[in-house]
Amino acid sequence: MKKSRTVLPALLLGAVLTLPAPTLAAVVIDQNQPLFTGLWSHLEPTGVAAQSFQQTANNIAGAGIYLTPYYGSGSQDITISLWSNLPTSGGTLIASGSTTATANNEWVDVFWQPVAVNPSTTEYLVFSAPTGWNYAIPFKYGNPYPLGSLFYLGMYPSPPSEYGIVMNYDTTFRTYSDTTFSSAVPEPSTWAMMLIGFAGIGFMAYRRKSKPALSAA
Repeated sequence: MKKSRTVLPALLLGAVLTLPAPTLAAVVIDQNQPLFTGLWSHLEPTGVAAQSFQQTANNIAGAGIYLTPYYGSGSQDITISLWSNLPTSGGTLIASGSTTATANNEWVDVFWQPVAVNPSTTEYLVFSAPTGWNYAIPFKYGNPYPLGSLFYLGMYPSPPSEYGIVMNYDTTFRTYSDTTFSSAVPEPSTWAMMLIGFAGIGFMAYRRKSKPALSAA
C-alpha cells in the first residue's frame, strides 16, 4: 500500500521534467544600427550609456556594440546589460553578459539564454566597462535608428542637458534573437487533461498492485 502512494506524484514529476526547454541554437541579428559619425562618450566603470530599441522577435538572446579607442588600446572587459527601463528610472535588470575587447574598431558581442519579450515593446541596452576607459561609444547624428534613442547615464554629463535622453542620436549597436525559441506554455485546459490522464494511470497502477493474486486450488 505504501508504494502505491508514490505512483501519481512520480508520474507528475516526470511530466514536468520532460517539458521542452529553450536552447540557444540559431542566433540571428534582429535589430542593427551600424552607422556612426564620431566618438560620443568613453566607457566608464558604471553604466555610461543606454540605447533603447524594439525587438522584432519574441525573444532577445544577446547584443553587441561597435567600439573605438578612447585613451588607448589593449584588452578591456565590456559589459552589456538588458533592462526593462533605464536604471535611473526604476528599470529592472533582465539579462547581462560580459566579454573582453582586444582590438580597436571592432564589434563586441555578448550572449545569454534567450529571454521572452513582447515584440515592438521598448527595451534598453546599458553599456559599461568595469576595468577602465580604453574604449569609446561611437554615435550617429540624425536618428538613423527610428525605434529608439541614445541615453546618457554616466558620471560626467557635459553639458548637463545631455543627462537623460539624447535626441536624434543613436549608438552603433545590434541585438540578437534565437529562431528556435518558444515561450509558449500549455493552456490551462491542456494542463487539466494531462493531470486527469496521469491520475487515471496512477489509479490503474494502484488497482493492479492492490488486487490479490489468484492461487491455484
